Amino acid sequence: MAAFVIVTTKFIIIGLMPTLARDLNISIPIAGQLVTEFAITVVFSGPPLTAAFARIERRSLFTWILIAFAVSNVAIALAPNYWTVLIARIVPAALLPVFWGVGSDAEGKLVAKEKAGKAISQVYIGVTAALLFGLPLVTVLGDAFGWRGAF
Repeated sequence: MAAFVIVTTKFIIIGLMPTLARDLNISIPIAGQLVTEFAITVVFSGPPLTAAFARIERRSLFTWILIAFAVSNVAIALAPNYWTVLIARIVPAALLPVFWGVGSDAEGKLVAKEKAGKAISQVYIGVTAALLFGLPLVTVLGDAFGWRGAF
């Protein structure tokens, strides 16, 4: 479920870009930079943050990452301008690689060793479900309630 929510949150901007751009009075290409910024942040922050957080207890770290994603979504929903949205997306982007490392590790340790591979693969079912169902759902919600409501 966490993987579903995280991936949906990661890509939510794509389906909401036209309404977000219109509401924030920016062009769609400028709104598209929110996707680029997220990707660049993931690339450059992932390895050092994953290493930095390696000693933190997994359950606490996982919980704090999910809280950070939730707070970021609230900040985006309440954002008065483009720059606030941009800054609010940096934190979850930086934590995304840590989430995958922690989530995969935790899932593998929750079950017997012989079932670890299957358990880890189930985490990634959330990715597929987010792409197939989550993104279309938030796009529909965005059309019905505005992009802020979708967040």
